[in-house]
Amino acid sequence: RTWFEKIVIKGNFLINNEVSPLTIPSYTIFELYGKFTATNKTKTMIRVHGNYTVIRYGTYDGNRGTDIDTQDSPIRVIQIDNSNFVIVENVKVVNGYSRCIEVDDGSAVTLRNI
Repeated sequence: RTWFEKIVIKGNFLINNEVSPLTIPSYTIFELYGKFTATNKTKTMIRVHGNYTVIRYGTYDGNRGTDIDTQDSPIRVIQIDNSNFVIVENVKVVNGYSRCIEVDDGSAVTLRNI
């Protein structure tokens, strides 16, 4: 698709994604009015895998890493992976372990007011 869809989440949530992170696809505006907190065994809380994606607002609490951090499997709060034209703005990332926001193989990635 080539039009934007907006996801608005309000409230405080525990995020337990031991197997796979919450993945935000292309052409998505994701707004959090509240807080996401990682629970046990969370490796990556939010993963952006696509183009033209916006993440706005909210607090993302990595809970100081709740699993074992390794070179092959690091602990991240937000991962931007193989994505272009991504904006992350007006977010608060706290209690990260090894990587709060990680950009892997992306271009035109803007981090603003973090």
